[in-house]
Amino acid sequence: MVVAIGCLFRDLPLSPSSPYSSWAYLRGKRNSGLNRNKSLNSNKPNRKSKPKITSSIREPILLLDKLKNVQDPDSVLKIFTRAEERGHRHEYPTYSAVIYKLCRAGKFEAVQTLLDRIEYEDINCNETLFNAVIQHYGKSGMLEEAIDIFHRIPKFNCRRTTKSFNVLLEVLVSGGRLSEARDLFESSQRLRIFPNVVSFNILIKTECNLDRLAVARQLFDKMCQRLIEPSTVTYNTLIGFFCRKGLMSEAVELLDEMGKAGKPPANLVTYGILIEGLCDAARFHDAQKLIYDMPYRGCKPTVVTYSVLVTGLCKYGKMDEAMSLLCQMKDKGFRHDAVVYNIFVKFFCIEGRMDEARMVLTKMQREGLLPNVVTYRMIIDGYCKADDFSGAMEIFNVMLERELVPHIDTYNCLISNLCHRGLLADATLVLEEMRKGNLKPHFETWGSLVTTLSNIFSAFYSNELLNQLLLVQD
Repeated sequence: MVVAIGCLFRDLPLSPSSPYSSWAYLRGKRNSGLNRNKSLNSNKPNRKSKPKITSSIREPILLLDKLKNVQDPDSVLKIFTRAEERGHRHEYPTYSAVIYKLCRAGKFEAVQTLLDRIEYEDINCNETLFNAVIQHYGKSGMLEEAIDIFHRIPKFNCRRTTKSFNVLLEVLVSGGRLSEARDLFESSQRLRIFPNVVSFNILIKTECNLDRLAVARQLFDKMCQRLIEPSTVTYNTLIGFFCRKGLMSEAVELLDEMGKAGKPPANLVTYGILIEGLCDAARFHDAQKLIYDMPYRGCKPTVVTYSVLVTGLCKYGKMDEAMSLLCQMKDKGFRHDAVVYNIFVKFFCIEGRMDEARMVLTKMQREGLLPNVVTYRMIIDGYCKADDFSGAMEIFNVMLERELVPHIDTYNCLISNLCHRGLLADATLVLEEMRKGNLKPHFETWGSLVTTLSNIFSAFYSNELLNQLLLVQD
């Protein structure tokens, strides 16, 4: 019944052959169980025949707390095995605590060994443990193991439900095993599992992402036939598909359907998707009207909702209309945040309107909002593209004064552009700050530095830059 695994648990500092090794101990316990199983010629031991181990109620609780609090998986295993050596009989809580730790650490051979022991010892388990194991297998690309453990769940005195079914379905879809995900869905009746709205949502989203609208609609119809009410997520998925394809009439029709009795209500995500779709279709008036209608439809807009419309307007160069919308937001009692202002900074910089970008920066500070690293990075990039390196260096120095750490891309952008313009003194200053932050330039940045150094014949700058290069390399 239990598959033997040799040479497990290589990562512990102790040798597997050592009698004090947790790995060796676990393997030994497992093998002894296998031998005992063969000699008795029985499937599973009778747990009632095991001698009772006298211990206070407090001891198991303290052990479980200790297992949960220790982060290192090797240390967890040592605690686990030493407790057993002292006569403690592990039950589901301690087994599951250790397995969770091992899964997060990617020690799946150890996980398999403990699962084999749980199965052999006939311990009742909770489905949540297997959901976690399946998810971790999926994240590690171990899809065959995820499928296998799903089918083994009943062997652990545990009933498979729609929860583990949905977890495996999501893992298969995320891993690109779409055919097997569809086969699993179709086999639900044989498995005595009834797919719910979450099951259908997983597949509907998958088919929409593959532009298979006809299949997505068939799934939607099948939901209704089985009297499973579509959720807000279901509608949002379909609305998002229609918006991406520019089918705004169909998207708005679904929104209107959500407003009917017995249907799930539209939420902020629904309206955000629709507003973005309307902006992409250049229907800005309809997008703005939809925001005004939201309170009457039972959903109040937020700053994020307005930000979607602001982004749409700026994307199409309608900066003045976007600024007007900013004033309307203030009149309606919405307090602007750094995210909204960063939208304006981004698009002003893209258009090379650096004076307006600086005005937004000033406006932010006047309203008590501190620009963040993203704000400064966009302005520095904008100045570099506009060949205004004095402005770029001014903003860079402001960041240093505020003790903000520039992103490595900001450093590389500045150094490369300064070198191309022959501004080696400024490039040296930026390089020095980079060294202080233990950062190293990209390969392209090194290329700019070397090229500039070879083209400039100033002994002072050449020596200074060479010194900085040596410092950064160290």
